[in-house]
Amino acid sequence: MLEIKHRLKKMLVRLLGNEKYQGITIPMSAIFLSLLAGAVIILSLGKNPLSAYGNLLQGAGFLPKPSYAGYKNMLTDFTSYMNAWTPMLFASLAVAVGMCAGLFNIGVSGQMLTSGFITTLVIGYSSLPAAVAKPCVLIVGAVVGALIGALIGWLKYKFNINEVVSSIMINYTAQYVSSFFINTYYINPVSRQSQAVSKASRLTLMDTPVGNLKMDIPLGILLAVLTAVLVKFVLDRTVFGYELKCVGLGRKAAMYAGVNVGKSMIMAMMFSGALGGLAGVPYYLGYFGSIQGQYLHEFSIRSGIRDRIRYHRIDPAVFRLRCIYPLQSESNETRVK
Repeated sequence: MLEIKHRLKKMLVRLLGNEKYQGITIPMSAIFLSLLAGAVIILSLGKNPLSAYGNLLQGAGFLPKPSYAGYKNMLTDFTSYMNAWTPMLFASLAVAVGMCAGLFNIGVSGQMLTSGFITTLVIGYSSLPAAVAKPCVLIVGAVVGALIGALIGWLKYKFNINEVVSSIMINYTAQYVSSFFINTYYINPVSRQSQAVSKASRLTLMDTPVGNLKMDIPLGILLAVLTAVLVKFVLDRTVFGYELKCVGLGRKAAMYAGVNVGKSMIMAMMFSGALGGLAGVPYYLGYFGSIQGQYLHEFSIRSGIRDRIRYHRIDPAVFRLRCIYPLQSESNETRVK
């Protein structure tokens, strides 16, 4: 028995101990273990895990379905999956950046809601043309998220208020304030959500005819992937990223090394908040096209936590296989076509 444990430990060290490949081996191992654990649970319920995982892959457009509705096929399922994945990738990056500095930005969902709400009012209900409205949506969303993140970082530095507490409080403040204005001024009497944003400002081209198909085309997916690459570069190849990692590994040591700890904490949360804001705009002004009052989405928190297999690496946020955890918690909110 001891020999088996020793061999297993040796195998794991050989597989995961090489830092050169940990950016791939660790997230892939986490995916394998999560799939294995899910299979055990499904088997315990008397069901076939292969069938369950096959259905997930079919829904995400990786496997064909037995039949399709009109104007739909495997490609349209895949583009819809990309549409749902885009805000999740931004949310994962937001949590990742905060954790690199030793800060847990659990308030990403509040930053998403606030940026989505303000951007909806400023740009979504305007008459701006698409060429102007779509870039402005991204800019406003990022700025709003960055301001909230900076506030959280400043409270942490100035008064040592734990970022988890302050961000959760801001989450509920954002939820109830936005809900009040939506239900008072912007409610749609049919859907009981906010009025739909203009097509010019929406970051998803809904039911777009492509040949004999109608698909949802997410305009933000390329930006999300490029942002992931940019975040990786900033954290690994710039002075700013080096200082964030120093603060995350040890604030006292970073201070003795000459790093301005307070500035780095505020900048880290500002950077994280900007990414959280960018997660909100393709979600509320893309995937849904409206906002449901009194409802705070939590998938951003879950995606961020699960993507941070190791907090000082950004690779899991890029390589995580998101198709095994599609958006389900938002099923009670109506998407605007």
